Parts: sequence; C-alpha cells; structure tokens
Amino acid sequence: VLAPSAAAAQTAPDCRAASVISVEGTVQVLAADGTSRPLRQGDRLCAGARLRTGADGRTALRLPEADTVLRLDRNSETRLRPPEPAPAVDLDRGILHFISSTSISFTVFTRFVTAGIDGTEAVVHVDLAAGAVAAVREGRVRVSAAGDQVSVVAGATAFAAPGGPPRL
Repeated sequence: VLAPSAAAAQTAPDCRAASVISVEGTVQVLAADGTSRPLRQGDRLCAGARLRTGADGRTALRLPEADTVLRLDRNSETRLRPPEPAPAVDLDRGILHFISSTSISFTVFTRFVTAGIDGTEAVVHVDLAAGAVAAVREGRVRVSAAGDQVSVVAGATAFAAPGGPPRL
C-alpha cells in the first residue's frame, strides 16, 4: 500500500506510516489483492502495507510518528499497523531491528510472542520452525507468550518455542 496520487488523496488512507530510506536487493510491497511490486527508496507506505524481503534483500524504514528506524533483514515479512494508538508491526518471519532516537513504546506482534519494546534498540527474530527471539541492546522489552511474560533488559535475550512460554 503506497501513497496515492494527489487526485486520489481526498479518499485515500493516511500514508504516513513509514517512508523507505534504503532498499538493497529484492524487496517487494504486497497488496491485499495478492499483487506485488518492487519497493523503492523514497516510497511512502500506508498502514497495512506488507513487505517481503528476498534472500538478497534488506530495507530500512523510517516511522515519522515514532522517530524510529526499522531494518528488515533478508527472508523477512512484516506488515505495518496503523500508528494509533501506538506504533506497531506484525512480523511474520525473519529479523526486524528496531532503533529509536528516543525512548518510546513500540510493539512487534508475531505468531509466537508479542514483544513490547520500551527503549531505543532491540531485535526480534521469528523462525517459523523454532519460535521467536527478542534481544535488547538498550532499553527493555516485555515478551509475552502462552499466558506468561518476561522482562528482557539491555544485554539479555528471551526465547519462546512455538506454543511455549518465553524464557530468558
């Protein structure tokens, strides 16, 4: 989902969810109807945009509402959620690196865990067979799964296997 033309802007969704600051290799924007097209540096993305990186692909997005950069690594897939009530993404697979110049709350939803990031730098990795990992460089991440929650501090990591609780 990309920013609309000026003529369509009156009825189009708000496309300030993210701007693309870099693209390397194969990165696709997936539309709701199943079509896709290459992502380009400078694209503005609407809430609901789904991105998929190939084996050689990487991208970096700026979330202006959160003054945050998200880096999506190779073989990853994510969807941008609306920035209200708080910035968030769905990470279906792969690695998402979160960097913020300010300490903000940001949520990464995966099929295995929900990672509530309160800080400035963290990584969430989803492996469809093994589960999810959240690692914190600065700040704190609350990792929730299977009815349990752990708090991960700077320098620590949490893991949750499919269907299992998170553990440090």
